[in-house]
Parts: sequence; C-alpha cells; structure tokens
Amino acid sequence: MVRPTPPASDVLGTALTIALLGSAVLATRIVQQRRQRTEPTESIPFEPARAGNGRHRLA
Repeated sequence: MVRPTPPASDVLGTALTIALLGSAVLATRIVQQRRQRTEPTESIPFEPARAGNGRHRLA
C-alpha cells in the first residue's frame, strides 16, 4: 500500500520568493520617488473640455 507523504517545506524557495517580492516593492518605490522629483504634477481639471460647437466632448 502506498501512502502519500506530506510535502517537505521549501525553506530556500520561500526565502527567495520573499526576497524577490521585497526587491520589487523597493524598486517600485524608488521609481515613484524619482518620477515625482522629475515630472511636474499633473492635476485633473475641474471643468470638462468643451468641443468647438459648445457640446460636451464624449469619448
């Protein structure tokens, strides 16, 4: 009779996954900070853009 064995814990794989996710989060934050310094902040205008004929422009 063959009995299934419980899966062995993959400590190395888990540690590598945590390291990869951590480095991705860190890289994302660094890129966001650099973009905030170099690009001027763009805001959404309160008034909608109007077409030349006075009607609202639809997408």
